[in-house]
Amino acid sequence: MNNRIEADHAALKQLLRPKRSFRKRTAAKNTLKGIETHRAIKKGHFAANEPGIQNEIAFVADLFKTAA
Repeated sequence: MNNRIEADHAALKQLLRPKRSFRKRTAAKNTLKGIETHRAIKKGHFAANEPGIQNEIAFVADLFKTAA
């Protein structure tokens, strides 16, 4: 279990390495939200929801709300 978490964390660290010099905390926060949303969609977390554009919008809005 720990190896799986560490592997996921390593991928996130690799993505963030070039973005370490944010001038504002809000910019860093918004970038992290976008990265986490992209990763959740890529991993198939959206596949369990009902199809349709309204459900996709609700899914992304929920991800941004929980990341805040």
